[in-house]
Amino acid sequence: MARQLDKHLLEALVTAYTARARLFHHGVQKTNIDFLIAEIDAIEHSSLQWDLTNLAISKSAFKRVQEAGGLPHEVFTHPDVVAKRPHLVAYYRNIITLSQKGTAQILFSTGRFESGRDLPPFFVPLTMRGNPFVHSVGCGRGVRP
Repeated sequence: MARQLDKHLLEALVTAYTARARLFHHGVQKTNIDFLIAEIDAIEHSSLQWDLTNLAISKSAFKRVQEAGGLPHEVFTHPDVVAKRPHLVAYYRNIITLSQKGTAQILFSTGRFESGRDLPPFFVPLTMRGNPFVHSVGCGRGVRP
């Protein structure tokens, strides 16, 4: 039997989630995600080495991406990719639907990378901290990426 929600609570939830959806949609438009996806698709990925342990990627998540027909660099952050193209942090942040503010609070600030500024030397190891979020957002919950 479906749970009955209070009419006012339901209206508040609809309003809140609609606002969140609009905010997310605006953020995706602002990052030009279509261009980022095209750039990800154009990456020569055959030379990328996937040391899953060092990249904080579980074997099961990696396998799920492959079974779904995806390529690992389309889902998981790889240091060679972001070292050459730091602005692609916006792509990886968006596929786990984490706002810039949330990313800054949980991981690190991404604004300077997303805007295409130079990559500081400490950045590459920190990018790997985002890979476990892919597991919890998608792969770790039985959802195909």
